[in-house]
This record gives sequence, C-alpha cells and structure tokens, in this order.
Amino acid sequence: MLAPGRPDRLIQFIDVRDLAEWTLRKVEARQTGIYNADSQAGAVTMEQLLETCKAVGRSDATFTWVSEEFLAAHKVGEWMEMPLFSC
Repeated sequence: MLAPGRPDRLIQFIDVRDLAEWTLRKVEARQTGIYNADSQAGAVTMEQLLETCKAVGRSDATFTWVSEEFLAAHKVGEWMEMPLFSC
C-alpha cells in the first residue's frame, strides 16, 4: 500500500467521537468562540497511525513510502485521492 511522506512525519488528527463530545459540552455550557481542535502536537507519527490501522483491521498490508514530491509530480490529489497526504 502506498503511504504518503516519511514514516517519522509527525501528524495531528482528532477522533470525531471526541470532537462531537467536546462540541456538545461547549453548546450545553453556551460557550462560544473560535477553537482549534486536534491532537497533541508531536504525539503520533504517520507510521504509528498506519500500523495501528493495519493492526485494528487485521491486515497483512505492507507499506511503500513515497515522498510528497513524488505524489505531487504525479498529480495525486491531497486528501481526496490519497488520504492523510498533504504537501
């Protein structure tokens, strides 16, 4: 399976269930404002995320890491054609 970028690239993401719970708490407390919601910076690498997905899905996939430059040169669309890929 193609994997975008470097295995050690630090990523940030958030579980939609956590975001939904947090959003409901803010609404119920009538708290408004502008918020940034994602995971703790530097907590997870791309390889850790993909290996976790592989384990949960009980997959025997192997990863072929390709650079962002390679993907951009081949006009691979960020997120739509390659999830988790961003230049």
